[in-house]
Amino acid sequence: VLEHQFDHSITPSKLGNQENSLLLKYANYQSILSPWKTMQDELRVLRRRNESDGETCNDDNRDILLGMGSMAWSGAHFNCQPFCLVRSKQ
Repeated sequence: VLEHQFDHSITPSKLGNQENSLLLKYANYQSILSPWKTMQDELRVLRRRNESDGETCNDDNRDILLGMGSMAWSGAHFNCQPFCLVRSKQ
């Protein structure tokens, strides 16, 4: 398993609407020649709603993280790759 340490912060989104997102930066833990030196991920929490009443669910196990990953050398956030993270049932 390949692991990457990162620094994190809450910042305005680069997607244009300026809502806050979780920003992960990997630069401080990579060597100068690492292809991951300029990697950044932007994440937002998508709160799922209860099917029965349509209210937002307060169960953190139902939350989904939507993300976009990018690297400066490939176009940064203008050429980002979307991804989704969900909790496993284990």
